[in-house]
Amino acid sequence: MNGVPVYLKGANLHEHDDTGGHVIEEEMILKDIRIMKANNLNAVRTSHYPQQEMWYEMCDKYGLYLVDEANIESHGVGYDKDVTLADKPQWAAAHMARMQSMVERDKNHPSVIIWSLGNEAGDGHNFLANYKWAKQRDVTRPVQYERAEHSTNTTERHTDIICPMYATIEQIEAYAKDPKNDRPLILCEYAHAMGNSVGNLQDYWDVIEKYPKLQGAFVWDWIDQGILQTDETGEKYWAYGGDFGEEGVPSDGNFCINGLVWPDRTAKPGLAEVKKVYQYVGFKPVDLKTGLISVKNKYDFTNLSDFAFDWEVVSDGSVIQSGKVPLPDFKPGKEMNIMIPIEKIDPQPGAEYFLNLTVSRSDTWGILPEDHFYATEQFKLPVEGRPVALKQTELAILQTNTVGTKLEVGGKDILLVFNLESGKPESFKYKGKELFLKGPEADFWRAPTDNDYGYDMDRKLGVWRKAGERMKVTGVDIRQPELGKVVVVFRYDIPGMEGEKIAGYTTIYTILDSGDVIISNSFAKVSDRIPEIPRMGMQMHLPVELSNLKWYGRGPHENYVDRKTSAFVGLFESTVADQYVPYIRPQENGYKTDTRWLSLTDDSGNGILVTGDPFFSFAALHNIHDDFESPKGKLSMYRKDAKSANTHTNDVKPRELVKLNVDLGQMGVGGDNSWGAPIHLKYRLLERNYGYSFRIRPIFIGDDVLKLAKERV
Repeated sequence: MNGVPVYLKGANLHEHDDTGGHVIEEEMILKDIRIMKANNLNAVRTSHYPQQEMWYEMCDKYGLYLVDEANIESHGVGYDKDVTLADKPQWAAAHMARMQSMVERDKNHPSVIIWSLGNEAGDGHNFLANYKWAKQRDVTRPVQYERAEHSTNTTERHTDIICPMYATIEQIEAYAKDPKNDRPLILCEYAHAMGNSVGNLQDYWDVIEKYPKLQGAFVWDWIDQGILQTDETGEKYWAYGGDFGEEGVPSDGNFCINGLVWPDRTAKPGLAEVKKVYQYVGFKPVDLKTGLISVKNKYDFTNLSDFAFDWEVVSDGSVIQSGKVPLPDFKPGKEMNIMIPIEKIDPQPGAEYFLNLTVSRSDTWGILPEDHFYATEQFKLPVEGRPVALKQTELAILQTNTVGTKLEVGGKDILLVFNLESGKPESFKYKGKELFLKGPEADFWRAPTDNDYGYDMDRKLGVWRKAGERMKVTGVDIRQPELGKVVVVFRYDIPGMEGEKIAGYTTIYTILDSGDVIISNSFAKVSDRIPEIPRMGMQMHLPVELSNLKWYGRGPHENYVDRKTSAFVGLFESTVADQYVPYIRPQENGYKTDTRWLSLTDDSGNGILVTGDPFFSFAALHNIHDDFESPKGKLSMYRKDAKSANTHTNDVKPRELVKLNVDLGQMGVGGDNSWGAPIHLKYRLLERNYGYSFRIRPIFIGDDVLKLAKERV
């Protein structure tokens, strides 16, 4: 642009309103542009047709780059030479008319920087002719067409940009490394944002920013194309394919529910990741002991001296130091070291310290308000307090008592009851108050996401769906090494669907007189041929009153192992109800990673504390897995009469419980595509053996939860 190389950080946009359909008013256009720019998008592909002229006027005014796409799509006919319309002379005039009308209407809009010949319409001489006409009519803009790189019908080049759909990271890196490739590559579609998705986005951009030939990408797509409906009870929900027309009418099901924002344009969790990955200020640690960091201005035309650069040192959710660093003349594309004047920290017992950075402006900038955060970063400082030992009580005596199939472990204030046949706790009381409704029990499953269904995860890994319930006890050990400590060991076989052993599992409960229960789990598959596990964790049901949630870990929004760049470590407070993310087709949701501790309490402050050894991941919801999983799987019929339970948000009703998952982790959410791409290897649970531990203890009003959470065995 004007002689300056730029990255296109974009999304694909369909015209959509959840009540008006394809009729978009000026207010909605402004809202889209404002949200896009607030989340660091700078480009839009008008998929798959030119939009109304008001859109272009607004993009000219507020500044978005546009790939303007001709209204040509015919992939339903097919791509082969003998069927594609792209190579049939009788369709040449229709192709040319649509290209010409777009170019002639939009050629004077500066926001339009690239012409697109169309979308998924095969390839042939009709597109070659359109390309030649566009290059002759407008010598200032490049022309792209995704199918041109696949063409076998014409040998002449007719795309200036290689613009693949859903190419993998490995594929685009291989393209960039090949010296024979002399055209830029911009992904016209990637990061398929269907349902709970947008994983491994940072991995894509680590590669894109590494090679000059790679010049950007467009998320598919911007908005969930759901239609607002009201059910017979008056509850509103968003409908999709299969919900309209006569029974049996074919549709693509929920395949238009793949946006970064909901149909009402509120942000989905994946948008936070896009904002972080797309941000225009980059940070790298140089020497965190002295506060030295590297800052890069990734803006193309903007000097960073116009921005405010704030920093703070945070420990246990409290700011202990803060300040501003004035930025010097800081031209676009430049990188320099900045010293953060952190005073020497006196580390407190059990404490961690984080450096948080924010970049903002004190004035309005275009369509964005003053004090908007344009970029953020977090670094863990190399300072930690010494560990805090777990404090015992006055060594009250614990006693064990076996009655039939029940094992009771009790003391002055604590009583645990185990079922020796199932190997699971049936009751956990402290000072007479019941803390569990069910569990804990091993959990290896998650409600499949749209991406999971796309690669048949529900079938390929289905052996783990109810594996925790099928576990068979093979051995029990009970010992009391100290008066105030009882250790109960359960060993299990995990049977497959035919009853054969697929894994061994051991859970060790260490019960202390303080009320602490330390739970240690180990897992071992019998063979590498056994399918990988979607999740390694435990689930338990707690009384619904324990609905006040506090946690120290990544947040505040939902995050997963492959989508957590935007979720900083902090101390957060919320409710269990607010952890639910209402994906339009219900699926796995609400997860948090890298958690140090959490508490769940009633309105009086009584409840439980869970601490990791050192970290865990968790979900706390008023629903169980089954509530987010359709009995008919991936809606394979895609028909109105195939609708069954749990296919829409109004099917999901909160239960009178808190279902808590405390996990080593679960696999990532992925996002390369939603029709076959598995989760990236490094974000899956592929090992044969796993082990992890966590601690549960009762807490009461007046307890110093921060202090208790730092204690370690």
